[in-house]
Amino acid sequence: MRTATLILDERTALADTSLLRGVPYLTLVAGLGKLLEPTGTIAAGGGADSAEDTFVLSHPVDILQHFLSHSWRDSAKLKWLSLLYHVNFTHAIVAGHLAATLTLAAIVTWPWLYPVEGFSSDTIDAKVINGPMSAVYGWVTVLMLLFGHLLFRPAQDMFLDKVCIHQTDPELKAAGIRALGAYLRRSEHMLVLWGDDYFDRLWCCYELALYIHMKGVDAVTILPIVQGAQVLLALAMISATLTYVAVCEVLGLDLTGVFSSLVFVLGSLGPFAVLAWYKGTVFSARQRLKAELQAFQIRDVSCFCCQVGHVLPHSGDRIPCDREFVESGIRAWFEKDGRDGLDAFNEVVRIEVSASVQKLLGKETVWPWPILMAFAGMLGWVAVGEAALADNPLWSRLYFLSDLPGGLAGLVSCDALSGLIMMLWHRCRLPGMRFAVAFAFFVSFSVASCPDLILQNGSISTSVKIAFLAGLLGLSMLLRSLAK
Repeated sequence: MRTATLILDERTALADTSLLRGVPYLTLVAGLGKLLEPTGTIAAGGGADSAEDTFVLSHPVDILQHFLSHSWRDSAKLKWLSLLYHVNFTHAIVAGHLAATLTLAAIVTWPWLYPVEGFSSDTIDAKVINGPMSAVYGWVTVLMLLFGHLLFRPAQDMFLDKVCIHQTDPELKAAGIRALGAYLRRSEHMLVLWGDDYFDRLWCCYELALYIHMKGVDAVTILPIVQGAQVLLALAMISATLTYVAVCEVLGLDLTGVFSSLVFVLGSLGPFAVLAWYKGTVFSARQRLKAELQAFQIRDVSCFCCQVGHVLPHSGDRIPCDREFVESGIRAWFEKDGRDGLDAFNEVVRIEVSASVQKLLGKETVWPWPILMAFAGMLGWVAVGEAALADNPLWSRLYFLSDLPGGLAGLVSCDALSGLIMMLWHRCRLPGMRFAVAFAFFVSFSVASCPDLILQNGSISTSVKIAFLAGLLGLSMLLRSLAK
């Protein structure tokens, strides 16, 4: 009697090495992620016929750096931005800090490049200059997140089924499907682009469970597809606000007027509202995911070919049943001691995969560390600008530099506060959570890192008054919805 290990080896063996193909990362993300559009693959959600030229975009490889696992029903643009964010993030942060450092060095060396005397502080007897470094850091980071791969050109081969498996030749397609286990075994890493319906797709469940079964949870990265787009949007919004501050400093415009206060409110509240949106979206999706995995049943998972009656809608061609192939493989791999392999697989997903996914996604109520790192850099350069550029005594420079730990404390505190709000909201099912989180972000951030924004001439500033009016409006909407 063959052991489960022998069956697994048989199903993941590669009889024809020419079947192992990969698509270069640069090809995959070209054309605004056009290859990520649903076009009738083996795991298709769109049902359109595949173009014959997709297969020629792949090439034979010995090993794959990434096995890309995703649902074809999710937004191609969000998946594209997530891939850019994942690959470019480290280079983007380094480039942003380098650009800000060079900007500071240039201003210190040639003061005429940034001819600003500074504004009198209302909380300390000194002048305040934010400088352009934080804005430079923000915009360079955003640009590098979008285009950094064109500069560094990462040499990574990835698996994407509609490119690496022939879609128009029936024999080659069948051979590629049979070799899917070999693709998984010869991939160094699995990158999961996680959307709401990922665990409701037959192929997605099959790929993730088998990969974790073979290589363990440490070889998998789960990336929410909304993360890249929303981090980029938040960084761009706060960078625009800091650019406005730098322009006002150069032109000598009033930063305490109503218009500037509106800009500060939108520039402070807006990015954190976006991050609150991201955090709330992922939190809610994780609650649904936890319940789905705990009740997982492979026999009930959606299968495209079964949904269309095994006939492609646009061409009328009959297609083989994916469910038969997947379930036969699962039975072979997970059958043990006479127990049906599908039932054993369900238990693996409900216990092992569920625990692994929760570990990969991290804590439910806090931001991923890259988000904190990106915004901590923004706050850092604001503090450095205030400490380094104005002609102030040493003690006042140290005072401004102390804004850095205060700003970091503000980020961490508003992160924790928003997590608490979300937990209460989830348990009580209260509406208005995202606005409450965004408002908590603004208040925590402002109090911790922008004392001059809070107090002006010993009174509450216009921007904070506007923010609190918005907060009262949101609270009244919340109470009205509760009354109903």
